[in-house]
Amino acid sequence: MNRTIIYAVLIVLIIAVSIFAIIPFAMLPYFRGDLGKWPGGAGAGGNLSDDVPAPLASVFSETGNAVGVPPALLAAFSSIECGRLWSAPTDSLTSWIQNNGNPEEKGCCFNNGRNCWGPAQFLYSTWGLSRPGDAPSGTPASGTYGDKATKYASAPPHMCNIKEAVYAMASKIKNDSRDATTWSDEDIKRSAQSYCGSCDHPKACPNYCNNIIDRYHKYSSKL
Repeated sequence: MNRTIIYAVLIVLIIAVSIFAIIPFAMLPYFRGDLGKWPGGAGAGGNLSDDVPAPLASVFSETGNAVGVPPALLAAFSSIECGRLWSAPTDSLTSWIQNNGNPEEKGCCFNNGRNCWGPAQFLYSTWGLSRPGDAPSGTPASGTYGDKATKYASAPPHMCNIKEAVYAMASKIKNDSRDATTWSDEDIKRSAQSYCGSCDHPKACPNYCNNIIDRYHKYSSKL
């Protein structure tokens, strides 16, 4: 093998090693729980806002009081599961909520790669539908979390509707907590672990339970 070929091989190896050394650092922010979920994971991206948007705060308060879940806990879940909704203009949020509008991409109304949709990032099966991959419409099966959202629906509930999604979210959180009333950190951890499927899955749920607990305490002074 002549020197030219040897040099070419060495250059390729150096480039390859450099790329694999850089990639982990470039992707590190996506593994950090305080930056939201891994793209395509169980959630659609977090939001680190200290303030809860007023239109969403009203939904969290109304729903939380109806279901028996602290509004601040709904805010904590929402900020992680669909943080992009929190960055929508206030007038848009108000319009979507008042008119039962579909916030579409701002409301995480797209398949995140794991068949989760909407502000609550529900799986089809969790919502009560049986056709993953299609648009999240149809009548949820009786007794499912989507079915519970009929409280706010004049037609079959839609998992991209903000109020209906938050109501279903609250119902699941309450159920997974084993009907908590005092909402200790252990109660919240139990709900969070069930909601994401793990407290610390490196891709889907990095530091999930601790983030939910921390944000719950942060938002408790605001709701």
